[in-house]
Amino acid sequence: MQVIIVAPVYTVIVVAPVYTVIIVVPVYTVIIVAPVYTVIIVAPVYIVIIVAPVYTVIIVVPVYTVIIVSTVYSVVFVAPVYTVIIVVPVYTVIIVAPVYTVIIVVPVYTVIIVAPVYTVIIAAPVYAVIIVAPVYAVINVAPVYTVIIVVPVYIVIIVAPVFTVIIVVPVYIVIIVAPVIIVVPVYTVIIVVPVYTVIIVAPVYTVIIVAPVYAVIIVAPVYTVITVTPVYTVIIVAPVYTVIIVASAYTVVIVAPVYTIIIVAPVYTVIIVAPVYTVIIVAPVYTVIIVAPVYAVIIVVHVYAVIIAATNRNSFDRNITICEKVNWF
Repeated sequence: MQVIIVAPVYTVIVVAPVYTVIIVVPVYTVIIVAPVYTVIIVAPVYIVIIVAPVYTVIIVVPVYTVIIVSTVYSVVFVAPVYTVIIVVPVYTVIIVAPVYTVIIVVPVYTVIIVAPVYTVIIAAPVYAVIIVAPVYAVINVAPVYTVIIVVPVYIVIIVAPVFTVIIVVPVYIVIIVAPVIIVVPVYTVIIVVPVYTVIIVAPVYTVIIVAPVYAVIIVAPVYTVITVTPVYTVIIVAPVYTVIIVASAYTVVIVAPVYTIIIVAPVYTVIIVAPVYTVIIVAPVYTVIIVAPVYAVIIVVHVYAVIIAATNRNSFDRNITICEKVNWF
């Protein structure tokens, strides 16, 4: 017998056309500790009118969309889009007095949000991430001031091959000694959710965010402050994973994602009319821990099609011996 290997004809074992998609509805847990205000005013004769800030929080519940294309047996899973709008409080302080000292401790927020837990059997994600580095602009009308800004540092740790990504969000430290009043910015975050195209056990995300702690101490005799609140715009497009499969040895090589961060920094417009005063603002410290998903990949080995043509016995025995040596059977 003579053995002929026909290539590139492959017989592929595919688990189809029956797909099972299991989605566990997310459970959201939101814990908000109401702020505590502490106001200490020391003065001989004075009139103080303080309009308490109003906080508005709008959370849009995520919407899950699952699209199944029956012809090619593809599953497109649109992950939920979280829209969180927080209106920063507006402080209106009217003080009429000749000499006084005002110490205001801004409330302390503690917010813990547990992201939804879901399990989906679908394909490998394609991520794209764009984040813009911050640009700070500060305009102050005042006699003397000093501004110290510590640039944030991003730390990305990727552990292979479990693909655990730990991102330590930057810590912004702003120390301003001078006639400067800064109102907390409003963050707008847009995340483009990936589309999966391989067999993967969907990740379990756990996000814990500890809200900042603001401390403001203002000491001044007479002053008028007008501040325009800055607006932060952050666009984050998830990382891009590249998978390379070597057919001969069935080796899977995964190139870790490249993170591109684009942050549109706020523009501060500060108008301050005052003779002499000192403002110390301690910027918040954010701690964000994100555990990246663990992917399970299943690859089916190729099955070659073999055609055997009739010939004499000696040739057949010789060919079989050669095939055994090269591990064809």
